[in-house]
Amino acid sequence: MSGQFKSFVTEEEVNEQRQKRQAEWEKVRKPEDPEECPEEETRSLFDQLKSNQDYAEREREEETKLRNSVKGLDDDEVQFLNFVSNRQLQIEKDRNTEEKSVIAEVQEKAGQTSASKETPQSSTNPSISSNRNSQRLLLQGAIKRKRYPSYENNERPDAKLMAGLTQTNGSTILVAGILPGIADYAENDSSTENESNSSDSEADHQIAPSVITRRVVQEMMQKLKNDES
Repeated sequence: MSGQFKSFVTEEEVNEQRQKRQAEWEKVRKPEDPEECPEEETRSLFDQLKSNQDYAEREREEETKLRNSVKGLDDDEVQFLNFVSNRQLQIEKDRNTEEKSVIAEVQEKAGQTSASKETPQSSTNPSISSNRNSQRLLLQGAIKRKRYPSYENNERPDAKLMAGLTQTNGSTILVAGILPGIADYAENDSSTENESNSSDSEADHQIAPSVITRRVVQEMMQKLKNDES
């Protein structure tokens, strides 16, 4: 009965057996083998062979599953995939070409804008001056008036202009915006009468410009001169 049971081994015996196996392992160990000795195989030869057979069977099953999961492609599928790939390449090429053209156009516009900013603004001055000259001509042509000597020298009517109200031939002159009796009579009466008599023939039925009208015209002319300067 006692021979059927395995006897207990002490820890010292286990250590001695391990050291003995390690010494034998050092004799046959190769450089790529581990330094420590593998554990002692306690299984029977049948169990070892059975385990190896099961391991090989599992590897064959895994390989079969992997082969079945990968399906071969038909000719139509291969052609379709090639078409999709070529189409994607063409789209990418067209996109790059369009981006390059847009960038070139933007750079060209930027260069034109900078060049236009650098050019002097003298080209716009003739048009402005021509417009101002045309406005001046319109203002000058809007009022047809007789140039009296007193009007050219003074801003208000003097005694020479007011003396022209008395007509020798009975004709009447219309003075717009001027009240008789307001002019300056400080000048010599003789010179006033001579001047008025010499202008009687030309002043018949003429309308002299009023002070307000002349001031408005002078202000507008002065404004145009200031704008030109």
